[in-house]
Amino acid sequence: MIVKIPHAYASVVERIRDTQPLYAVADAGEHYELRLGTGFAFDRLALGLTEQELIKFFKAVKVVGGRKKKEKNHIIFLPRRVIKTTVRFSEDEAVLVKEIARKRGVPVADYIRTSVLEDAFKEVKQTWTGRQ
Repeated sequence: MIVKIPHAYASVVERIRDTQPLYAVADAGEHYELRLGTGFAFDRLALGLTEQELIKFFKAVKVVGGRKKKEKNHIIFLPRRVIKTTVRFSEDEAVLVKEIARKRGVPVADYIRTSVLEDAFKEVKQTWTGRQ
């Protein structure tokens, strides 16, 4: 997924670079491109924007290979998910996974995806930083 951010939001792009090292940001001429391997959300306060500025930012940002949505003080970016993977659990494992997802207030698929990707990104980050 590629998020295209107009140059008018250079200060926001700098905050993204400072706080989100796993995202590759490049200057693409007319705009900045933020390349992402998964979904993510921007928080209005972390970006240093007022409520009105967040609304303008939301309208100005374009997404390729995914979609965006605004919820309260966040802009959420979701990639187009076209690959389906089947995972088998024992009855006890399934009960545990469903219970944790319910407690977190998320669908089971989102809980499983997030858990797997968090682990994968830790591995990638360790490779990039040389830390074990």
